[in-house]
Amino acid sequence: EVLAALRGESILTVGDMDRFADGGGMVGFRLKDSTVRFEVNLRELRQARLQMSSQIIRLAQRVIGDGGCCASSRGSPSAAS
Repeated sequence: EVLAALRGESILTVGDMDRFADGGGMVGFRLKDSTVRFEVNLRELRQARLQMSSQIIRLAQRVIGDGGCCASSRGSPSAAS
């Protein structure tokens, strides 16, 4: 798997597959109500020694942190699903 091969490398992984960020990707895009949304996996970013602007993180639909859980910065409680 590509994500496993890149783990620990300083390469930003971006995808649009379902649950990409949950599966080890760093930024996952998805279409919701004709709008492109994105999720950020901070745990994977840190392991790759990459940083992301706090302004971009705040725009994310969902943020996956070091604890493996997520904090939604947008929308309803279902936004973290």
